[in-house]
Amino acid sequence: MPSPLTTAPPGDNVNDAIVLARSPEPDKEDDLIEPKLEVPEEESDLGHLRGAKLYVVVTCILVTFLLVALDQTILATAIPRITSDFHALDEVTWIASVYFITQASFMLVFGQLTSVVAGKLVFLGSLFVFEVGSLLCGISTNVYFLIAGRAVAGVGAAGITVGSLAIGATLVRLEDRPVFMAGAGGCMALANIIGPILGGALADHVSWRWCFYINLPCGAVSAAGALIALPMIKPSSDGDHRPVWIRIARMDWVGAVLCIGVVSSLLLGLQWGGTSKPWDDPTIIGLLVTFGVSTILLVGWQHYLGNRAMIPLKALMRRTQVGCCIVAFLAYLQLLTLTYYLPLNFQSVKGHTATQSGIDLLPIVLSNVQVTIALAGSIIVKKTGYFLYWIFLGGIFRALAGGLLFTLTKESGTAKLIGYQIFVGLGGGMTLTNLLVAAQADVEHEKYVPQATALVTFTQFIGGQVTKITGLGIGGSIFASKLRHNLALYAPDTPAELLLQSVYAIRTFPEDAQGPIIEAYTQSLKWTYLLGVPAGKFTLSTRQRFLRPS
Repeated sequence: MPSPLTTAPPGDNVNDAIVLARSPEPDKEDDLIEPKLEVPEEESDLGHLRGAKLYVVVTCILVTFLLVALDQTILATAIPRITSDFHALDEVTWIASVYFITQASFMLVFGQLTSVVAGKLVFLGSLFVFEVGSLLCGISTNVYFLIAGRAVAGVGAAGITVGSLAIGATLVRLEDRPVFMAGAGGCMALANIIGPILGGALADHVSWRWCFYINLPCGAVSAAGALIALPMIKPSSDGDHRPVWIRIARMDWVGAVLCIGVVSSLLLGLQWGGTSKPWDDPTIIGLLVTFGVSTILLVGWQHYLGNRAMIPLKALMRRTQVGCCIVAFLAYLQLLTLTYYLPLNFQSVKGHTATQSGIDLLPIVLSNVQVTIALAGSIIVKKTGYFLYWIFLGGIFRALAGGLLFTLTKESGTAKLIGYQIFVGLGGGMTLTNLLVAAQADVEHEKYVPQATALVTFTQFIGGQVTKITGLGIGGSIFASKLRHNLALYAPDTPAELLLQSVYAIRTFPEDAQGPIIEAYTQSLKWTYLLGVPAGKFTLSTRQRFLRPS
């Protein structure tokens, strides 16, 4: 029989914990024990917001969540225009990845901060930082100015993401929390749908700078609504009655610095390796060694701090937490890699504009149907409690999609392009919607719910980062190396450096010379799609080893 989930007794904090009841046979490897969510009636009313204030707060949260999500996708179709304007196609990985680097690096810091400072202050402060970063991007005069603005916006995005989830866990009743998660998933889906189209349209018809300016008025309205309607709820002190500033000072700031070092050294090594520098270059070797040493130091430091650690190592000892983190990482690795490299296919191989390439992405984002799947899934989880099978089915679709996309050629028709993207979208929607539910359902105590949520969210964004860091970094290295090789093979008389700088350069060549260049692009891009096969396959392999009651 499925093991039930019960809620822990409420304490001073209005957060409710979801605690996984132990299976009577936890070591039996033959059976997948699917947890079931049960919400006791006596815990359905714990002073949460109701009525107009609740709707205002949730709307403000979801609007800002949408802005953060848009910043992940709106540049997918605008980047070719941006890099061409700045003559910096070789910096495409940085433009995309730096936002995710700072977002992931600071996410766990904000996870700690929300346990010390009221969620309202974290949310509003983070929104201000995000707006400043967006303004800097909009007024940037060179690619490095733009990258700096993206880094600042990423810090704010980290706080918005964690603060939004913390506020939702505080103000939304436990039995309605899956629906709140569905709303957040819906924002991600909406950003996936309108982001590439909006980015392409702005880049083609207005200016790519409006991809960032658009955040300013929307964020200001959300801030005003949250300032008025969002209550100031202090987090539980858990017996620690020292002043807030002392508890902030005792947060794991060393861990945050080490985390930034881990992510940054990995990105630089993967971005430069095989492209601007050979893999055996001392700089690349030094960066990768720094990554390894920083990782060891980070793990050791987290172990030393114990309960004060930024990353709760105790959670990593639980199989379900580990499984959710790895699956989230790999799912984002595939989805966001495709979000950035498919538009390069459409614009280079098919000759489409930025706007058209955004429309070309509609199959993958519409089939993701996170709005529908999240809402339907939240109702199913709320009524039945079963969620793991959605994750496994999503893995099948994602693995299949990666293999199919690899078979694309420059002659591939619209039907294949649409059909293969549908498999990707379905797999992503089924997988990502339920991972937070699975992680929260596995915690032992109420106080660990925010940490579990932050950890899985962190790995989702690390998946997004590593899509930009390793995914776009590895993908970029693979693409650049393959393109150099294939240009020498198919179009040896063309200037490779020019074609590496801008996809629009293809159309500057005589028509009879464009065919070999397009073939070189096609043969180079297909290898970036193959990353989805192991990502989907791993999800299936977690059935017995990880995604079970610990």
